[in-house]
Amino acid sequence: MPEGLMQNIENEPSNSCLYHRIKLDYRYGLDKIYSIKDIEIAKQSPSFDREYDLKYLGKIGNLYSQLSIQNAIERGKNYDPDSINQLSEKYICIDPAFSSSKFAILVAEWLRSERVINIVYAEELDHPSYEEAVDHIFRLVKQLGNIKNIGVDGSNPELIVSLKKKIDERSDWKYIQEKVQLCRKRNLDIAQYMTVVPIVFNTENINFMSSHSKRLLDDSRGLISINSKFSKLITALKGAIFNEYRLDKEESPHNDLTDCYMMLNTFFKFKSSDDY
Repeated sequence: MPEGLMQNIENEPSNSCLYHRIKLDYRYGLDKIYSIKDIEIAKQSPSFDREYDLKYLGKIGNLYSQLSIQNAIERGKNYDPDSINQLSEKYICIDPAFSSSKFAILVAEWLRSERVINIVYAEELDHPSYEEAVDHIFRLVKQLGNIKNIGVDGSNPELIVSLKKKIDERSDWKYIQEKVQLCRKRNLDIAQYMTVVPIVFNTENINFMSSHSKRLLDDSRGLISINSKFSKLITALKGAIFNEYRLDKEESPHNDLTDCYMMLNTFFKFKSSDDY
């Protein structure tokens, strides 16, 4: 697992670590214990990077298709996440944490004319202060431009209210709750009625988010592209373990980014099998 015992040992300073660490990836064994043909065959396995190339991936996940993830990575070669048009539509999703886990932020660009969702930012902040986290989010907002929605885990009303105040959106919590309940009752898209959107992780919503995010990733039209730069997100999706559509946080690497990915997909709906 990423950030597990082995990686912690690997990252210890050399003057305090009890172990002498030697890294031997598969390249040291080429034409010795492995032939090039052996390696080409082994590369077809989704566990290759973990078993042969010193990558921390955890277990192979059981919801998102490894092939679909790889196809999304291939499509990710078609854009540069460091050179994004400020006019394109952006969606930010946030899984906040200030002490117990990582503060995860995921940003996607929706290219409406091409019908493609490009991941343009995916990062985990390590135990930021509240002020640092809010400042970081709004640096991204300013840098990326044209933010359509900001999705936030609904269990953090303080952050939701703070972000709404920052963009001059109505921010009293009672009003927000009533608006969310009204939209749910009338089957309306809450993202059409507010910019900062609380996303609730109840059983019904989790089931929808996990299945819907899988469907978008698997879609044969190639809706989602992930640049290889975002290795933490890729590891998160490849290793995401679900039990009855609920993410197993203990077994899944970078699980906060997986939560963000599921939230992100709620902003994109299918109208029919061939229209979206």
